[in-house]
Amino acid sequence: MKNLRIAAVNFYSFFGDIERNLAHTEYWAEKLAHQGVQLICFPELSITGYSAGSRITRLGQSVPGPVTNALEAIAERYGVGLLVGLPEKGADGHLYISQVVVSPTGLMEVYRKTKLYYTEKTFFHAGDHTRVFQYNGITFGIQICYESRSPEVSAIQASKGAQVFFIPTGSLAKEPPERKRQRLLDNLLPKARKHSCHVVSCNLICSRAKNTGVAFVISPKGDILAEAVGTGEAAVIAEI
Repeated sequence: MKNLRIAAVNFYSFFGDIERNLAHTEYWAEKLAHQGVQLICFPELSITGYSAGSRITRLGQSVPGPVTNALEAIAERYGVGLLVGLPEKGADGHLYISQVVVSPTGLMEVYRKTKLYYTEKTFFHAGDHTRVFQYNGITFGIQICYESRSPEVSAIQASKGAQVFFIPTGSLAKEPPERKRQRLLDNLLPKARKHSCHVVSCNLICSRAKNTGVAFVISPKGDILAEAVGTGEAAVIAEI
């Protein structure tokens, strides 16, 4: 695997304010590009903010569409790859929790969350398959929040050659920072060791929830290479 400088952002998202969230995505892209980062992971539904209620339905985005066009321009401007979360309005009329993969040369792919939390099933539709992606010499999988609890998803992605698991989450759970940190590590550390993969995670931060953001970069041996825990925004950066 080639060395790749990556980052994951505990990102402050303003619910429903897409333009503001796009501008904030650009802020982080510029800041991290100046630190030599080549690929940045943002949390689940970072472009709109997270909701499993009816108000998310008015925020569905076509892919490609205006939001992905804006993300392409950001990626090109700063020469970085972006993994960005949004609610995708599919051509089939279903709403998906999706992560778009954008390179400096344009939109590459979109990944739809395949395992939904029970509260999400009223308004979202599950993607029908998991897969891997290639970027700058690495192969990686995306596991969106609750999906990362599925051993099946990790096994499939590892069998397809994944060297890195990116795990963008939107957990707004109110719990003490240390408890949330440990809860996530109990899931992520065994995943890294079992599949000999790097694991990179980050979380959405929301003012109304006053939740804790937790981000990690974990080595294939289970060593924590970088972490950020707290109610404020932060990015973890590592060479993998």
